[in-house]
Amino acid sequence: MVGFRWLFKGSGSHAEVYAVHKLLLAIPDAGIIDILIYGNSTSGMSKPVKELPFKTCPHCKYILEIFKIFQITCKWRFKMKYLSLDEVISVGTEFIGDVCYSGEYGQQVYTKDVEEGGIPLEGILYERYSNGLLNYYSFYSNGIANGQRVRFFESGKVKSCCIMDTGTIDGEYIEWYENGNIKIKKYCKYGLVLKMQEFDESGNLLKEKKQLSDDEKCIFEKRVACYEGRTNHTED
Repeated sequence: MVGFRWLFKGSGSHAEVYAVHKLLLAIPDAGIIDILIYGNSTSGMSKPVKELPFKTCPHCKYILEIFKIFQITCKWRFKMKYLSLDEVISVGTEFIGDVCYSGEYGQQVYTKDVEEGGIPLEGILYERYSNGLLNYYSFYSNGIANGQRVRFFESGKVKSCCIMDTGTIDGEYIEWYENGNIKIKKYCKYGLVLKMQEFDESGNLLKEKKQLSDDEKCIFEKRVACYEGRTNHTED
């Protein structure tokens, strides 16, 4: 996952196009299916960090239409394209055989055990049901979930979708019942659920979380400070 905040110079700067261009130059073997464009605005680096809708302009959309584009279009609604079974299988790695959790803390996915020469997984990881259909697929970087993650029912219908950032949900997460009604929708950042709604199968609201508790706010502020420090260090 490559951020393009540093390329953004305001509306009309077409940062997405420049970011994809630099990515393709840096990784010549990268294909269209390997790239997911995730556009949002964090309204600067001041606290609290807020993600705002960021819609790709018509020019960028035309140039990048062959790529997978994820963008927040309003408060609770996704506009996400899902990969097909054939697309996932053609470029992904199935979680079978030698593929395993390994690494220093045993929390990274490796091509095989590190003691046997395995390396952290890069790209798409997936598992399938006994009927051959996808159970889930998720983008990985350095053995950690980073990018789009989609889960499916055994029937093939989408069960949930979100964007992962170093192993935690980043932004909106939506989960559906198999009848198509929304079960859960929540907004997450830095490993915390900022807001959440849960519904029954008929669409009736069961419970709702509108804001962080006082304890969670303290944790959130510490994680924002940690993230800002990491980001600034990387850019320097």
